[in-house]
Amino acid sequence: MQGEPLFAVSALRLRAIDALFRGDRAAAEQYRVQTSSCRFKNSPPQLFEGSQAVQWIFGYAAIGDLLRVKQYVVEVEILSREHAGYRRCCTPGRGAYQVIRGDYVRAEQSSSTRWR
Repeated sequence: MQGEPLFAVSALRLRAIDALFRGDRAAAEQYRVQTSSCRFKNSPPQLFEGSQAVQWIFGYAAIGDLLRVKQYVVEVEILSREHAGYRRCCTPGRGAYQVIRGDYVRAEQSSSTRWR
């Protein structure tokens, strides 16, 4: 997939997300940097742009990275304004953010309220 220009960035993102779920923060960061570089070099628009945002949330939540979780929750919220299918992803993302913060009451409230 990485050799195909329309999927090169997505392939690197998937590798980074896989590294997060394996707990390898250094490899995830290395792939994230490569993704940024490839994104600027690779001129064709990527297919499925933004589709990995939800996986980023849970990958960073798995390693407890509060800042990155917040960053991708915001990204998913922006995507949800343009694409209704992302609306359901906002609630668990916000819940994951609150869990990492240690605010379990807000995490539970996040999961029990619907996105408006």
